[in-house]
Amino acid sequence: MLLLSRTIHFNAAHRLYNPAKSPEWNRETYGSGANESGYGHNYELEVAVKGDADPFSGMIVNLTDLDRVLKEEVDRVLDHRNLNLEIPEFATTVPTAENLALWIWRRGDPDIQGRADGSGRPRGGLSSRSHLMAAPKGHRLQDPFRNLVTLLEAAIRAPLPAVLFIQGDDEWFVKEAVRRTGLAFRKAFVEGEVTEYEGTAAGMREAVNDVSTIALFSTNRLVIVDGTEIFRGKKVSGDEIEELLDQAREAGLGTASPSDPRALQRISRKLRGALRSAGIALGEADSAVKAAGKFKIAARAPELAALLALTTDEASEGTSPADLLKQYLDQARPGDNTLLIHAVTPDPEHHCVSLIARVGVAVALVAADEAARRDRLAALGFERAVERGVAVDGAVFETLTERGRLTARAFLNELDRLIAGAAGGRVTAEAAARLVVDERKEYGSDFVEAVAAKKFAEALEILERLLRGESFTAFKQPGKEEKGPKGEAAFFPILSLLTGEFRRMASLKAALVENREAASLVGRRRPDYRTFSEQVLGALRNPMNGAPPLAVEGHPFVMFKSFQNQGNWKLEELTGALLAMAAIDRAVKTGEGDGPSMLESFFLERLRIP
Repeated sequence: MLLLSRTIHFNAAHRLYNPAKSPEWNRETYGSGANESGYGHNYELEVAVKGDADPFSGMIVNLTDLDRVLKEEVDRVLDHRNLNLEIPEFATTVPTAENLALWIWRRGDPDIQGRADGSGRPRGGLSSRSHLMAAPKGHRLQDPFRNLVTLLEAAIRAPLPAVLFIQGDDEWFVKEAVRRTGLAFRKAFVEGEVTEYEGTAAGMREAVNDVSTIALFSTNRLVIVDGTEIFRGKKVSGDEIEELLDQAREAGLGTASPSDPRALQRISRKLRGALRSAGIALGEADSAVKAAGKFKIAARAPELAALLALTTDEASEGTSPADLLKQYLDQARPGDNTLLIHAVTPDPEHHCVSLIARVGVAVALVAADEAARRDRLAALGFERAVERGVAVDGAVFETLTERGRLTARAFLNELDRLIAGAAGGRVTAEAAARLVVDERKEYGSDFVEAVAAKKFAEALEILERLLRGESFTAFKQPGKEEKGPKGEAAFFPILSLLTGEFRRMASLKAALVENREAASLVGRRRPDYRTFSEQVLGALRNPMNGAPPLAVEGHPFVMFKSFQNQGNWKLEELTGALLAMAAIDRAVKTGEGDGPSMLESFFLERLRIP
């Protein structure tokens, strides 16, 4: 499946105002966007058509058709228009960037589908996105499988290359690329066969026999082998190789009458095993030179050559998966069949990797850095949203990746959970933030939430359970099965969590008193999560009126919960709570008091306060 994108620009004006809400609500929600005169934008619209490339035309959809639809259905209709007054749908719907993107999507999609069907090409789907609906600002969405195009083209035309090679840094992307290649092959060769083998010696032998078979009838074959373990390469250090050379020298290597010929034979076999594990091809004239260069011991290349020459190890030569693959690559030519090797993070210095690049077609699905991995996941998430027919706030992708979980499988699992629970066909930033925070429920956050809400009786019940160690796993790695601390060992993590919440609430309350801009955004009614995270929190962290910046940091949703909870407390109450937590901590560390008892007393005192 490929994603073909096109970008256009148009200018339009709009006003962000919901007539079902009060003027105060609109001002708090949309700011200056709610002004009666409205304001203008220079819009950039990126659209994408998704589908399989036709084996004969090589196109998903004719770009001329796509450009015509964008001109007729978008540019001509929207350019230099007032969206509220001139587009009927926006007379009752607020023309936010998200709603505008959905309007374009619904307007353009049937036309693109019809043109694709009418021409006999694969069905495509038009998807529109704005900077608020797709990736976070500064991220450009590109098809994460764009590098696969060359290989797909090679996999659908005979004669087929002797070998195709897909490598990548993420298992999901590699397997998805293999799946897409198999689909393209089956579509191009309806009667063709696709077989898969493991990357063991037996599996490679069967795969080589399969791909080398010439059928009586013209039946094309795609033979797939998982080469991850083949190309992984054992990490052999130069020190290990030099140690073997030193042992060989002591046994008389290079002398007319070695003192221990048997030891030299044994060391020679060890050397061969080490070099083969490191992915170095043996049996070639320059094997020793290549090995010396790899391990940065060029001066000892003659010793390496002499030691390797002592044995041939014929009994084991040619029996490893890499050897079998090399034998195939040395003799293979383009034909009716092709061998597809795929690997996750292969050793780039493995001799078979460089050989494949010379005789076959190779692609790499690798992100250059962490930012590129985030962009790749955002593009993947957008494609998933298009497939499921839902809108996704751009902040969702940022929230799901901000914890450092940058693998596609984990990202898609969480996104699918959000899509399944999306209300009104939309995944919101708040829902994503709640998903992230809910993962920490097992960390004792239910206890903290009860205290922050001043539900002290409930907090005492939870505290008793946590101290027994029945469910508390504070500071334990997610997904681990071991039990968390209990009793005295659980006390300090609990105290730390509680102190952190008191500090967040106190800092927010104090900052709102000193920061007039943030206080005006809060107004007489509490803002929702989006308004808080995008406007209030920004004003608190970067004050414009000389007020000090917010003294604490945290996930926006955690800060939002603390913001909601701080309304239950007076500033002097929070200050007193922080002093009490410090006193409990000091008393326990000096042996002057029992931590759990003192914490229970803290709650009991507040239960008695009318």
